[in-house]
Amino acid sequence: MVEDTVGWKRNRLYSFGIKDKKVKRLTWDDRPVSSYSVSPGGRYLVYTLSGSPHQGADAQPKSPTYLLDLQTEEKTQIARGLQTPRGFEFTSDSKGLYFSAELSSDPYWNGAGIGELYYLDVASKRQQQVDLKWELGIGGGFKVIGNDVWVSLANRATRKCSK
Repeated sequence: MVEDTVGWKRNRLYSFGIKDKKVKRLTWDDRPVSSYSVSPGGRYLVYTLSGSPHQGADAQPKSPTYLLDLQTEEKTQIARGLQTPRGFEFTSDSKGLYFSAELSSDPYWNGAGIGELYYLDVASKRQQQVDLKWELGIGGGFKVIGNDVWVSLANRATRKCSK
């Protein structure tokens, strides 16, 4: 197995002003951006960095995720201590965002687990698990519509939808 750290592409996020045609660099991290989401209105950016080229094989190092306020340039690491957080979606009022993460018996290796739903309050930067009142977790993802979230719940071999 060969790890290509020399050819590993560094990518950053930029914004482009439609009216003024100006390009502005948004991220300055040492690792490539693997995913991102922008809030309605464009004030906030949440993005995840790639851990390393070999992360798919050994789950190390973990990929950090950040919330960036594009007005103040304040950057805060979020979703700390959670296994593979992903699917970040802002509410329509941009006051919060939902995302999922796994709960497994071996989070060090990112083992298979139960999908959990989380909500992050943008102002306080506090995250909390959403009580789905369903022990089997998320089954097929979620979708934020307005300020509400629709969740597909795991139901063993099938799925169940809940708002």
